[in-house]
Amino acid sequence: MPAPVGTRHGERVVWALTTGSRISSPPLIHQERVYVASHDGWVYCCELTTGRLLWRALVAPNVRWIVAYGQIESAWPVRNVVLHDGLICAAAGRHPELDGGIHLAGLDPASGRAVWRQVIAYDSASQWSDPLDRKRQLHLNWITNGGLTVHEGRLALVGLDILPRDKDNDPRLNPLPVEQITRPKP
Repeated sequence: MPAPVGTRHGERVVWALTTGSRISSPPLIHQERVYVASHDGWVYCCELTTGRLLWRALVAPNVRWIVAYGQIESAWPVRNVVLHDGLICAAAGRHPELDGGIHLAGLDPASGRAVWRQVIAYDSASQWSDPLDRKRQLHLNWITNGGLTVHEGRLALVGLDILPRDKDNDPRLNPLPVEQITRPKP
């Protein structure tokens, strides 16, 4: 099903992009390009004015289809893209304990080439468990792929779960800072 993500003039869609699965977040527009995350495991880059596909990059480790919520999607859906340190960043996957973990990538905006890749899997994710939680109740189940965000200049994976309310009685999303694992390996 086409997913209109291009420029609109009034109610007229100027161009549309069809991906292999649903799109659950707005596109990122940066320097006359449109970056789209899809639940098919890919990130797409199009020209803003024409919609011409410039590149697509597989963030998922490979192509594997599953049924989720009555629709076909990748075992490693990409929920959104963000701009961080000059790169288009995306996370593919659902949970550190499923299908080899959550796969992260920092993509060159011009080419889609991965500048860095990293995986948050069971073993690596456990380092973000709350050290004060002696019973280990808040651990990996709180780290899910709700998409990436940039908070105070830091790249973070937003959990789909809500943590207990804070002192102001506001619910908080569970962010996992990923900057320490996104440095390119030598």
